Amino acid sequence: MAGFVAGMATYVVALMLVAGAAGHLRRPDDLPAALRAHGVVPAPAVATAARAVTFVELGLAVALLAGLTGSTGLLVAGLSGAGVLFAGYGGYGAFVVATGRGGPCGCGTAATPMSGWVAGRALALAALAGIGAASSGSDVILLTGAGARLALVLLAAGTFAALLWALPAAMRDPDLLRSSRRREPEGLR
Repeated sequence: MAGFVAGMATYVVALMLVAGAAGHLRRPDDLPAALRAHGVVPAPAVATAARAVTFVELGLAVALLAGLTGSTGLLVAGLSGAGVLFAGYGGYGAFVVATGRGGPCGCGTAATPMSGWVAGRALALAALAGIGAASSGSDVILLTGAGARLALVLLAAGTFAALLWALPAAMRDPDLLRSSRRREPEGLR
């Protein structure tokens, strides 16, 4: 069971880093626009900060993926770095929300506003990185592993990562769920 939990935590962190970096690369203007809207990073440093974030996410994702092929040192280093990065995101998000600054989260989904849910997701990812790193990579089921255990870990990690990715947007309008239930035909409730 420890291998499943450590593996799932590790793969969720890797998937979220890949998704975040891919979102920043696909839409390179979104993160700088979000940083400008938050008004925390000085204007002259916004472009550099956005590039640095994308580079760090990509580097950590590569380190984790390389570590998942058998390098325990890279795996632990990648998870430790990801834990620090996500904790930083959580602190930044909490600060932006607490100070009443608005704007999008800048986390690869342009439509998601900065909220406590964004900060909470980042802190949850920091905790997952900590769980993976605490295993020192010894319990993580590697990509080179075979069989049903790896498939189960990857399926669980993919599901959990998708849920974490969608959480802030889903929680943006909790009345949406209630209004969609009103439109359902009687027999489906």
